Amino acid sequence: MAVRIDKHDNGSPWWGAVFFAVLGMTAFLYWPGLNGPYLLDDLMHLPHLEQIHDAPSLDRFLAVINGIDPARFSRPLTMTTFAAQYQDWPHHPWMFKYVNLAIHLINGCLLCLVFMKLGRLRQDEPNLARKIALSASCIWLIHPLNISTTLYIIQRGTQFSTLFILLSILGYLHGRQLLLDAGRSRLNGYLWLSGSVALGGVLATLGKENGSLLTLFILVLEGTLLRRIPRPVGWRAWSGLFLLAPLLLLLALIGIDYKVHIETPTIDYKFTLTERILSNFVVLSDYLRQIALPSLARLGLMHDDYPVSHGVLDPVHTLPAMLLILGLIGSALLWRKNRPVWAFGVLWYFAGHTLESTVLPLHLYFEHRNYLPAMGLWYAAVNSFFRLWDKREAIRLRPFLTVCGAFYCLLLGFLTRSESTLWGNGEQLALIWSQNHPTSRWAQGQLATMLIMQRQPVAALEIYQKLLKANTADKTPYFDWLKLACHFPEIPLPAMGEMRQAFRSEIMYLPSIDLLLSEWNGGKCKQIDAAFLLELLALRPVDPARIPVHYFAVLDYYTALVHHKNGQLEQALTHIDAALRLSPYYFMVFKKTEWLMGAQRYAEALQILDRQYPEIKLSRLTRGYETEKIENWKKFIRQLILSTQANPGNQTPP
Repeated sequence: MAVRIDKHDNGSPWWGAVFFAVLGMTAFLYWPGLNGPYLLDDLMHLPHLEQIHDAPSLDRFLAVINGIDPARFSRPLTMTTFAAQYQDWPHHPWMFKYVNLAIHLINGCLLCLVFMKLGRLRQDEPNLARKIALSASCIWLIHPLNISTTLYIIQRGTQFSTLFILLSILGYLHGRQLLLDAGRSRLNGYLWLSGSVALGGVLATLGKENGSLLTLFILVLEGTLLRRIPRPVGWRAWSGLFLLAPLLLLLALIGIDYKVHIETPTIDYKFTLTERILSNFVVLSDYLRQIALPSLARLGLMHDDYPVSHGVLDPVHTLPAMLLILGLIGSALLWRKNRPVWAFGVLWYFAGHTLESTVLPLHLYFEHRNYLPAMGLWYAAVNSFFRLWDKREAIRLRPFLTVCGAFYCLLLGFLTRSESTLWGNGEQLALIWSQNHPTSRWAQGQLATMLIMQRQPVAALEIYQKLLKANTADKTPYFDWLKLACHFPEIPLPAMGEMRQAFRSEIMYLPSIDLLLSEWNGGKCKQIDAAFLLELLALRPVDPARIPVHYFAVLDYYTALVHHKNGQLEQALTHIDAALRLSPYYFMVFKKTEWLMGAQRYAEALQILDRQYPEIKLSRLTRGYETEKIENWKKFIRQLILSTQANPGNQTPP
């Protein structure tokens, strides 16, 4: 059966003019927020751009792209764009936010094209399809819930993942259209489908891990909006290989690390798996309320104080939230045949939350998790609105519907402009967030950062001390305190005895230690000496069995760095050997080799590379480059050894 699709109905050029006006309006709404400061994880991940500043080179670019942990992918596509902007760090956060805004606008364009393509495939009346596509993408573009994705620099990963998912779905829908055209080769259609899913899925995942859900989104499309579109011969075999198999692989990968990533609590997530699942029912219902009618008082990043549900009735609103979420999912599954648009909106939304709002041990609440999932809800809502509009029975209601729709869009625009203006004022942002979230470490920490910029270190110290007293399970403020003492000599160091007691049951946040050591190496911490750092790095929890081996390996590596900086080579070698026994990362091997070469112990340096080369945990991203680098080092060391043997009286390498 061939379905006729009118490819020449491009509509009036006014539609394009209106959409470009929407893009301009979106930029206007977001523009004040570009003046805002760096926030939270921006200050954890972007400082690594400094290593490119010092001496731009390929290996430094690759080190930044590879992320903090070289054993893992760290959203390399996203990090590549940050590395390309290394000159903007740290003085131009505006430029980072500007790029994010540009990506947001591009995503809005792609979303409109996807909705247009869906309308064409479903053979909707052309004017209706255009109105739905334009209105749904317009609402999504200007919705204030997307502020924390666009203006929070580090969430560029969410934007890139969304961009490639939308591109992939566009290509997929084009392939489905080719398969419906009797005059086209079926092979062309399957090539478009396969290429879009394979390439788009890889690129989306390199942007952020959520990109691995691409095939789940496509299955939602096929089970709802595209359910009645004919499928050609071979469809089942193709969908099993390209749609179902990747999902099964994803489940297998999560299952392999179940003990590490799900069952075992970590430093930031002090709740059980059951508590997390119960809490997420409340979180998802809260998201839906914010999507439908956003509240400025509840918008923002500082939700680390979000209450945990300990039981079905603890707190009491957990049960209604469960019934709401399960009811929505159940109704969508039951009505996917008779009400495919409704089912699509609901199932698309919950498919987008499958990774981050289910069993993985992540923070409970982040607005950016709705960036892609909310698209389906807006398509369903706008579709229902215009179909109601077209009914004869609703003719008398059209003026009322027009006023309601216009008022709602104006309300969203007003809220977005207000929130964007707040994000553009760092001081006001910190004050309001700290007032709205008095028990949030993130909000109070942001206020402390503002006070530090105003040269009020004593007030900032009081905030850190209050946080330590208020939340006995979170000891990260100790490192904020230490960094504060680095820059302000009048601030006393925290008592080592207190920290020793604190970290008997807790682990230290490694990125915080990394930043502290970076400042100490740069000579910015006059109060902190090597002895203090070594004592700090020697702190270990009394129950190490639940802690990943990587944690102890990095602590040993940091200890080795401090010893070497202090001129204690043998102690540095001892600790870096301990780190290598636990986790043989390539950068540790290179560092040890570098130290031995500096001490003119060339034979030992060569032996290290020869012996530990097969054991090194090479990054999957830069494996070829690192392997070549290791071989070049070995070749260079052999030349040094030959040169030294030829000139035994001259111990200085040529």
